[in-house]
Amino acid sequence: LIGWPETDSPEVADLDDAQLKIVREHMELMEGYIGKYSQMEHDGDLDGMTDTLIRITERVAEVRRLYQPDFPLPTFAEIRRVVQDEWDEDMGKIDPREDNPTAGEIEEETESADGAAGEGGQA
Repeated sequence: LIGWPETDSPEVADLDDAQLKIVREHMELMEGYIGKYSQMEHDGDLDGMTDTLIRITERVAEVRRLYQPDFPLPTFAEIRRVVQDEWDEDMGKIDPREDNPTAGEIEEETESADGAAGEGGQA
C-alpha cells in the first residue's frame, strides 16, 4: 500500500541513540508478536491472528514514524477501505454460473477440459 524510501533519501531522518533504542524495542516487540502469530496460525486462531497482525503493524508504523516523521501513514480505516474495495472488485470479476450445475456436471466439464488439454500436448 505504501512504499519505503531509499536509505539515502533526504526524507529519512538520522536517529540519535535514544531513538535507535526505541526502534530496537519496537523490533523486539514485533519479533515476539510474529512468534505468537505463527503459533496462532498453527492453532487456527483467526481472531488472535487478526489482533496480533494489528499489533505487528502498529510496531512497523512506529518505526516508520521515527525514520520519516513527516510521512502521512494511512489509518487502519483507510487500509481496510482499500483492501475491501480491491476485494469487492476481484469478487465482481468472478462470473457465477446462472444454470447452477450439479457436481457431476462440473466433474464432466473438468474431465473434458483435462482431456482436451492432454490431446493438445501430444504431437
